[in-house]
Amino acid sequence: ILSGVVLAACGSSTPPSLSGAATSAGSSTSSAAATSSGSSALPTTCPTAAGVSAAGGMTYPTPAMQTSAGVLTCTYADSTTGANLVMVISSVPGSTASTLQAVAQSQATAQNVTSSAVSGIGDAAYSMTLADAATNINHVATTIIEILKGSVLYDITAPATLNQLEAVVRLVLPQ
Repeated sequence: ILSGVVLAACGSSTPPSLSGAATSAGSSTSSAAATSSGSSALPTTCPTAAGVSAAGGMTYPTPAMQTSAGVLTCTYADSTTGANLVMVISSVPGSTASTLQAVAQSQATAQNVTSSAVSGIGDAAYSMTLADAATNINHVATTIIEILKGSVLYDITAPATLNQLEAVVRLVLPQ
């Protein structure tokens, strides 16, 4: 599952998936588990570079946008400055907060880091920070935040602080 996030960070259009994630993380989610509230519409365009830059506190270039059935990928990458933010927004009907938690923990475990709940964003949100600052051009560790809002999963990855990514999330998340 993390391969979707890692590939997205490298520019691939492979989205992260919540389907079957609970069982791969060693637990199961009953059909009686509550699904995320409401149904959010999948955006059809990427947020502007100006908006993401203002929210994220770093200058990002115009995004490269890729779309496929139920997935929007926005890649803001500039190799000269180290700006690199990848946003994958996917339609995930029927997903639950507990499934997102299991996926996030599984991904964190695979990276030898810890996943943490992020309160006040979406129906459920989890983040993790990788131990890769030494290898990033701007020497800031990569942070991943995954948010479930309605039936839409927002997965944002960047060498940035959690506070910076939370600001970007607030820009893109429907109110």
